[in-house]
Amino acid sequence: MANIIVDCAKKTGNVKPMHGVNNGPIKPHGPTQRMGNFDSFKEAGFPFARTHDSAFCGRYGGMHTIDVANIFVDFDKDPYDEKNYDFVCTDLYIEDILLSGAEVFYRLGTSIEHYAKKYNCKPPKDYKKYAIVCEHIIRHYTEGWANGFKYNIKYWEIWNEPDTHVDGLAHEDDPSWTGTPQEFFEFFDVMYSHLKECFPHLLIGGPAAGGPWRDWVDEFLSSVKRDLDFFTWHSYTNNPRDYVKYAKIVREKLKNHGFNNTLSILGEWNYAKGWNDKEFEETLEAIKGIKGASFALAAMAACQYADVDILLYYDARPCAFNGIYDSDIPSKKLKGYYSFYNFNKLYGIGESVSTETDDENLYSCAAYKDGKGGVMLTYFNTDDELVDKDVDFELKFEENGKYKLKYYFSDKQKTNELIKEEVADGDRIKLNLTIKEFDCYYIEIEKI
Repeated sequence: MANIIVDCAKKTGNVKPMHGVNNGPIKPHGPTQRMGNFDSFKEAGFPFARTHDSAFCGRYGGMHTIDVANIFVDFDKDPYDEKNYDFVCTDLYIEDILLSGAEVFYRLGTSIEHYAKKYNCKPPKDYKKYAIVCEHIIRHYTEGWANGFKYNIKYWEIWNEPDTHVDGLAHEDDPSWTGTPQEFFEFFDVMYSHLKECFPHLLIGGPAAGGPWRDWVDEFLSSVKRDLDFFTWHSYTNNPRDYVKYAKIVREKLKNHGFNNTLSILGEWNYAKGWNDKEFEETLEAIKGIKGASFALAAMAACQYADVDILLYYDARPCAFNGIYDSDIPSKKLKGYYSFYNFNKLYGIGESVSTETDDENLYSCAAYKDGKGGVMLTYFNTDDELVDKDVDFELKFEENGKYKLKYYFSDKQKTNELIKEEVADGDRIKLNLTIKEFDCYYIEIEKI
């Protein structure tokens, strides 16, 4: 027997944007391949869309999109001349993201290069010129430069995973940064200093570290010479509670280096059992099904109460790591879609409340304000060995009254199906649930 207590009278702060994603909606722009997911993407209410690896998706514009080398194609050209920039496909993609209601979280740099030859993940031959190019990309989207726009895009991230070589790769084989750590630290300093001088009102940060626990992070933070607006880091794991642990490590590292006000942003995350062939195959199968949906719910629930500010799931782009939409039929929602859709309901309520459990495999988060609330709950363990669990569930309300409850449920057979409605009278409700591994609940609360 396990216990869960949700107390609507115990406020724990704002519901945080834990349901951001990498990449935006699929919205057709040509006469063919009309299938898209724009409407359901908008309905899900993703608060952020990070533009990393966007160039791998032809529906976004492919290799004419987002990356610095895709926009400023010839690095030997004049960075002050607007004729040397190609914004067409990126303009459409950025517009689609913003029309969906998500904020753009713009990654400056290059998509990862798992190629035999490296093209754009090498250290730029002129750091200052590269910074000037990025300056003009920002001016195009925020100040109207080069027949551009005045969008309110606040977050601008410098590079992606420059630390992956420490896993044993030679620098020249690194898919994200073929230079040395010292070269990256110098590059980041030039970029950050230039962009903050040009745009003190915007949030500039990075470096999308692939391993927040690594000594590399301390070396990087020691090299940063001015306040850092945000620090981004990544983690793929089979244990959602790892994110709580890593968030604590990141916060401690930031404080140890004097960055007391820097936002901590988990910029890529998803389920990963492991990286050998068998484990990776099992990972990709899990992401697309109820296990992936349960993991996503568990991760967002755990991080809502952890010391991290924003989460950006990888990936909403059609790819193997997309547990939200079918990669071949982008209009088809997977079970994982509803983990984000339901978390957005909590986000809309706005005020997080306390949830407590005595079972480490139970994950829950909740919100309640002005007579409306919601509770998310799942039972997750990566080993596929959990037996059905009897759970005593207690929901405490702020005051006596009548409350209408709706129970939405997902498992292998059902997908966000309304399975029960009831009215509770008093200041609390107690019930017993028998919950199976990977079951996902969303309980909607309304005072009547």
